[in-house]
Amino acid sequence: MHKRGILLISLLFALLSLSAQDIHFSQTGSVPFYFNPAATGLMSHQYRFSANTKIQWSSVSTPYQTYLAGFDAGLRRKGSYLDMFGAGVDIMREKAGDAGFGTSGFGLSMSYIKALNRFNNEFLSFGASFRIHQRSFDANPLTFDSQFNGQFFDSTLPGGENFSDMNFWFPVAGLGVAYLNRFDTQHELTTGLSVMNFNRPMQSHFGDNNIRLRTRWMGTISYRSPIGRDRELVPSAFVSVQGPYREILAGFDYRFIKSYNRWDYTAFSGGLFYRFGDAFLVTAHADYLNYRFGVSYDVNVSTLSQASHLRGGFEFSFMMVFDRPEKKKNREIPCPIF
Repeated sequence: MHKRGILLISLLFALLSLSAQDIHFSQTGSVPFYFNPAATGLMSHQYRFSANTKIQWSSVSTPYQTYLAGFDAGLRRKGSYLDMFGAGVDIMREKAGDAGFGTSGFGLSMSYIKALNRFNNEFLSFGASFRIHQRSFDANPLTFDSQFNGQFFDSTLPGGENFSDMNFWFPVAGLGVAYLNRFDTQHELTTGLSVMNFNRPMQSHFGDNNIRLRTRWMGTISYRSPIGRDRELVPSAFVSVQGPYREILAGFDYRFIKSYNRWDYTAFSGGLFYRFGDAFLVTAHADYLNYRFGVSYDVNVSTLSQASHLRGGFEFSFMMVFDRPEKKKNREIPCPIF
């Protein structure tokens, strides 16, 4: 492993003294530009479609469900350098509980990717994103203390809560920077830093202007290195800081490449990660041609494990990458065979 990669990974793992609290996607690399707009279009291919689905806490209550899908592309190449623009769109939906409290939204991400050398193997990317989200819930399934008449619960009594708006829209803005270095065909370093919600949108269902969404900082790093002719080890870490809440997810993937042939490229990988203070994650991926399928499971080890009995939730992912077919001019005169 190159010294630069070891140093950067060591610096990020030094943050692991913090404790995790937020629940997020376990497979953070499946829709990377959602967490960092600078990752938009930062890939070897021109187009990418990706999607994630997470079902969590079904063993405890009504499951927390999160859905995310996105499409991004590299728009333009200039000269002999790989300078290009990236653009991406995404949609998301998350909901939880009997009241269906959740958020829906769609967004746009843009990036500018600058090649740092003439070999086109080192890049620095800057990105920005803008999303419109809707927060809503249904108060009808909820019960309140004021509906207890002194002897029993009476659903005909008013709940006593005056929600000014149970359905409202709000904007979310983000910025990010990412660095990619392909040292050679077998070693690759990717790292990034992003800040989301820096516009601090209002979040109150009671019209309280002082209740706002906290700014969220995220950092990622991964390093791909061979450990044999057809095997790779990919350690990675994800850090999220949002006000008093922390999430640190760290671990590694072990990949076996069955075939390097472009006509039947096949690879399998398995990984083990730990979300500090919350869960162990077991992951598995299968690659075939330009498609990747993934599944992971959270083994809950937090204080909630007394109710969850170590059960967290499944997460499924899908990714497809492809390029625009090149138009080839026929420079030879076809000669029919008689």
